Amino acid sequence: MLRKLLAWVLAWGVVLLIAALLAVPAFAQVASPTLTWGSDEFLINEFANLDGDMTPFCKSVLPASQQGWKNLYPNLAGLCGWQ
Repeated sequence: MLRKLLAWVLAWGVVLLIAALLAVPAFAQVASPTLTWGSDEFLINEFANLDGDMTPFCKSVLPASQQGWKNLYPNLAGLCGWQ
């Protein structure tokens, strides 16, 4: 009885592990290796919606955290129209 339970748990553990390993890359947004990090094209590729519109992303960043974003991505201020 115990062996049957352990085999069942092991089988489900393997199934869940394989499912997790296959699912994780599906959620990643991969940047094009041809784009220069931090360039306008890079930022649009990373943060814009499918139409290339940065407005939803720019509006979602709170004014208090804009400086941190500008430190990471200097070109972001120009694309978003932040002061």
